Amino acid sequence: MKKNVATPIATPAASATSTSSKATSTPAASSTKSSATASTSGYPGFKQSGTTLSGPNFTTTMPAGWTLSQSNGGKNEGEIVDSSNNIIDYYSDFTRSASANCTYQITSVTTASGVASSDPPVTVDGVTWGGNPATAMKVTIKRESQTKREVFAFFCLDYNGSGYLVRSIAWEADDASVSTGAKAVLASWKWQ
Repeated sequence: MKKNVATPIATPAASATSTSSKATSTPAASSTKSSATASTSGYPGFKQSGTTLSGPNFTTTMPAGWTLSQSNGGKNEGEIVDSSNNIIDYYSDFTRSASANCTYQITSVTTASGVASSDPPVTVDGVTWGGNPATAMKVTIKRESQTKREVFAFFCLDYNGSGYLVRSIAWEADDASVSTGAKAVLASWKWQ
């Protein structure tokens, strides 16, 4: 079912001294897994087999150093984290165009309650998602409750009559590696 009005995507809140409220995970004990929350409510999340992540109509490759988040599924359609608890997650079925969706998501983050300051959003050029050019934007914010700044990046795509979104949330110091991870997920994406 298409989302007529996509609500702002909730962002994780972390205390000024820890990232414990960001998603955490541990390496997989088996070669195939998915979220424990997937079967109880919401979206099923990514399924993992080796380094392959899959969903209902795609496969992609897990970037090195990333694992399935314990928040994989439920409120998102897939979520992975790195060792610093930076996040890459996935959402689908938006009715807005890719450009309108990325702009909406950026605005939602920068105007959210508790955001003390934000830099102007910037366009990220040259991003491809499954071989298709994607719209991409990012913004750096500082929350009132944190000492560190965060970078939110939104990668948006119109494909086959639907809107798709991959979001990354990184501590500012980790932005380059998280951006590399998100772009690798998108570049290795194969629609089925």
